[in-house]
This record gives sequence, C-alpha cells and structure tokens, in this order.
Amino acid sequence: MFDFIESVGLTLDTELVSGGAFYTTLLTCDSFELASRLPNGFVEMTAWSDGNARRVWVDMGRQAICTYCEHDLYLEIHGSYSAFMSSMSKADDFYLTH
Repeated sequence: MFDFIESVGLTLDTELVSGGAFYTTLLTCDSFELASRLPNGFVEMTAWSDGNARRVWVDMGRQAICTYCEHDLYLEIHGSYSAFMSSMSKADDFYLTH
C-alpha cells in the first residue's frame, strides 16, 4: 500500500482517532489511469461513482476507501473495523444522494 501512496504523491493529511490515516493529493492523471495503478484488493463502488468525475474504490481487507473526484484523490485507511464501517455507512449515505 505504501508503494502506491508514494507513487501517486499522497501526503498525510490527518491521523484518524481509530489509528488510521487520511491522505490527499492532486493528480494529473484521470480516474482510468488511477484505477490501473490501485493495489490488488480495491473494488470499485459503482453506485457511489458519478461517471469519470467521481469514482470510489474500497478494499475491505485493508479497511481503506479511495476516492477520486475531479483530479483530487483521497485515501482513508482505518485502524479499526468499526471506524471503517462507520465511514462506509457515511459514504453510502452521501454518495447515494449526491
């Protein structure tokens, strides 16, 4: 995972209370190139996506959510299953209405 973080230029934005971390960066590539670079284990959440402008992938094993939105990239890696599931629930509520 850290090879991916370094390869796309993600920087640590916030350390999460759950022991996880939130990373951000601005990408020059599109979401299709990003998808080809994601580590194995990430699955696209097509119901949360909005064409090529916003795409979201989840890795249940790593407790991670990767969001691409108009060249902004956000990666959440949670330190506990309960924090991950809480974030998944919030993402589901948000993305299904926006």
